Amino acid sequence: MTGAAGADEHESDEDGEDEESEELPEILLVGSGGTVANPETEGYLSPSELVEARPELEEVANISVAGVSQLGSSQLNKDVLFGIHDAIMEAAESSSPPDGVVVTVGSNTVEEVLYFLNLSLKTELPVVGTAAQRGVDALGTDSDKNLYDAVRVAGHPDAAGRGALLMVNDEIFHARDVTKLVSSRPDGWSSPNTGPVGLTDGGIEFYQQVERASYPDTEFDLSNRTPEDFSLGEIDITYSALGMEGRMVDAAVEAGTKGFVDAALLTGTSARPDGKRGLQSALRHAAQDGIPVVTSHRGTQGVITGDEDFIGGGSLTPQKARILLAFGMMEGKEGEELRELFETY
Repeated sequence: MTGAAGADEHESDEDGEDEESEELPEILLVGSGGTVANPETEGYLSPSELVEARPELEEVANISVAGVSQLGSSQLNKDVLFGIHDAIMEAAESSSPPDGVVVTVGSNTVEEVLYFLNLSLKTELPVVGTAAQRGVDALGTDSDKNLYDAVRVAGHPDAAGRGALLMVNDEIFHARDVTKLVSSRPDGWSSPNTGPVGLTDGGIEFYQQVERASYPDTEFDLSNRTPEDFSLGEIDITYSALGMEGRMVDAAVEAGTKGFVDAALLTGTSARPDGKRGLQSALRHAAQDGIPVVTSHRGTQGVITGDEDFIGGGSLTPQKARILLAFGMMEGKEGEELRELFETY
């Protein structure tokens, strides 16, 4: 789906032929709230209001909008995840699909939203998320630049086939590997193990392709699923620290948890204080009782392989391991099948 640019006049070249104006890409903006759409006054701008507040976007794309929510990072839930997915798929399967999609999300959970989309979308369209650390009308806002660049990337011919991307602070990251590391500075995101896949300071340049499977080449299909099928809220994350005992694990098991992800110590070992029933012992007991336990770690770099009881989370952060575990459980996978998921995605 393409749209014609305005009829600008161009100077003739030496042969007397007029330069042809380039057509602008058609971009769908799917809004869910977040600081990128948050002025200092109360509330969030709707996607339409956000586009109206950034007239420079008209220079790089023709934009249509879809509003899913107007919420902050901490308020998002699986209904919003499915809503964003469905808005993208509805546009992709329409008679006039866009050339690309931009998704605006709160900064703290944008990486999780994009990883969810990276595992579940069934389209060839480029999908680029963006967020901001400073509100729309705050001094030094990064909302305007990040949104502008996200639209540019979503409309770029080289963006397709790369999975879900995050565009922030002149850097393009893949959804699987990016994480937010800084509370409020514009350089808040990084991919510690792999680095960015591209840059936008100047033109748009891509430098690497992620090898792990991304949409549409994944086994997860949400077309006949509802948020109730996705047990994200019933998977708990534990955090290993010196002397941590197993009380929280026991309480979660008693409350009906369906899975655990442990943000283990950096070597992948859960806390096991001498003389106490530690976190590792409680998690191992849960795993042996049939509750899947994925071991990640609390740092930012490195790979965790797991053992006979614990599924290795690889290089996934705990929050993303939780999302992948929820997909596996939705598909009814157990044991070795779950281990294979973490080796694939």
